[in-house]
Amino acid sequence: MRNDLIAASLLTVVCLPGAARANDWTTLRLNRTGARASTEESGTSFSAAWTYTTKHGGALLAAPVSADGLVITAGSEGDVAALALEDGREQWARSVDGSVRSTPAVRAGQVITSTLNGQLYALDLRTGGINWQRPFGGVMNYSSPTIVDDGTGGLGSMILPSDSPTQNLLRISLATGDTEWATAPGAIADIMYTSAALVGDQAVVGMNGGRYQSLDLVTGATRWMFDAVGPVFFSSPLVVDDTVYMFPGDAKSQLFASQLDTGRAVPGFPLAIPDPAPVIGDGMLGRGPATSPPMTAGGLIIFQMRRQDMHNNPDKTFKVEMREYVVAVDPKLMKVAWQHAVGHVIVPNVNGVPELNTCPTPAAFATANGPVLVASSSISPRVVVLDVATGEERWSAALSGAGRSSPIVSNGLLLVGTDAGVLHAFSSNVNRAPAVPSGLVVGGDAQAGPLTLSWNEATDPEGQPVSYVVRVIETGDAPSFRTETETPPGQTTLSIPTRANTTYQVSLRARDAMGALSAPTESQSIQIGAAMAVPAMAVPPMAVRPMAVPPMAVPPMAVLMVTPAESGPAPPTVEGNHVSTPVTPSGGCAVGGDASKGCWAFSVALALLALGRGRGRRRSEGALEVGADRRL
Repeated sequence: MRNDLIAASLLTVVCLPGAARANDWTTLRLNRTGARASTEESGTSFSAAWTYTTKHGGALLAAPVSADGLVITAGSEGDVAALALEDGREQWARSVDGSVRSTPAVRAGQVITSTLNGQLYALDLRTGGINWQRPFGGVMNYSSPTIVDDGTGGLGSMILPSDSPTQNLLRISLATGDTEWATAPGAIADIMYTSAALVGDQAVVGMNGGRYQSLDLVTGATRWMFDAVGPVFFSSPLVVDDTVYMFPGDAKSQLFASQLDTGRAVPGFPLAIPDPAPVIGDGMLGRGPATSPPMTAGGLIIFQMRRQDMHNNPDKTFKVEMREYVVAVDPKLMKVAWQHAVGHVIVPNVNGVPELNTCPTPAAFATANGPVLVASSSISPRVVVLDVATGEERWSAALSGAGRSSPIVSNGLLLVGTDAGVLHAFSSNVNRAPAVPSGLVVGGDAQAGPLTLSWNEATDPEGQPVSYVVRVIETGDAPSFRTETETPPGQTTLSIPTRANTTYQVSLRARDAMGALSAPTESQSIQIGAAMAVPAMAVPPMAVRPMAVPPMAVPPMAVLMVTPAESGPAPPTVEGNHVSTPVTPSGGCAVGGDASKGCWAFSVALALLALGRGRGRRRSEGALEVGADRRL
């Protein structure tokens, strides 16, 4: 474990004026509330760019996530890999202890992921090395982390359910992996596969059996409980303004809503979702449809569901007919706005039914004509783009297989995984990310700062104006900071104030006018020297014959530095009783240095003695040599 290294380099994410908006997709649900809607603008059509197959062929239940020009993918056989977003080239790959069925989260250079063998990892984003690892939960770690940026000056923390056998909710430090709080025994009634939605000082989670629960984000104490109907499974809650939306998958396919502050049901809900094409069969498989968590775009509440109807066979077995839909609900009108079919298949028996009773969750992004959705299917090898307002299909493409992994859109690419263990990347036909900036130069006074940054203008494939996101990570005597500042379009210089005893690591990314980000430049490092020391110096001893000296102020001290010419420092500054000695360059020496290295220090004390009381005659004492090698 490298807890000591992480603790020593805590980062503070500071949102400065003009700070970059995030179009990396770093968690399953993109933001704290579960909206899954990116501000990045693209078009409605894409072209195949690249594919990547997991090392051991395990299904991709985890969604891909992207950060700093990389995409992280995790397979059900314990394969975790980082790929270059641009072309899919593997940057690193490693195996972890157990199957990964939850989506990793990326925060400040760390990849957080849990396994079904009861392990929780923090991996280095650039190398895949283990920053820390701890036992966590058990064989049902299906929940994905939700990141908490608490504004206290650290890496932050995460909210993560711990499944069987511990069955509780925890807040965990991202720096060390230590538990900050855990819910009290018995506070959580059932197993959780969901991810928490965070808003204000609340964390809202769902658990199997139909219960959704709000907990205090600071203490973990229960605020309220809402008992819906349905198995829940992976259907995490969604928070929009002051309302919590829940789609737990009951027999009536109902969408529930509660008030965020009290947990009381919103009047008019639950809303039953009608079957657009009812099947005459022999009953429903299970307690209700398979579901995705709800998300939101264009003022609508959107989710995916898979209806499963049984048909008896002559041999007393039954086949299963499955129909999968993307559903949009208008919460103000409290009615279904549209439903769009994304899959239909009949399998000979239950072995053909996807496990875990879940569907992928759609993702939204912007276009010139309004928001659109990208959706994949748990039963059909296909990905589609739908108009949010109407549900009409705008584009589609074939995949290597059906999948339960949720798609994302990030920096000009659409990414989606399949149960065949293949990650597909499609490039936008309207907007691609700009090139990585070149020629980054970090200049300035290495002793005092400020730093002056300059770089060459990056090119954009569509010729759009380019702005720059400048990242500065500083470590030193004071608590460390991580800042990201976005320049106006076309600006290729930036001045950064500095402080002494601090190392600065600087990198930057280009962003086009539609929001797509390039990969970052290589980080450059510069160290700002120590501030000039101002020690308090004792009065030198008076080594001449004793004499009575009336009270007087301590005389000023002067220091004479004699050094070789090639390494001589600037002269010292005398101020009162203190001497400020400049930092000596590497290889030089300071006051009291080794004479054998060609550097001597002399300290001369000048004392003005009082006039004799009787005759008024002025006496003086010569300067006394101290601190030098008396053999000279």
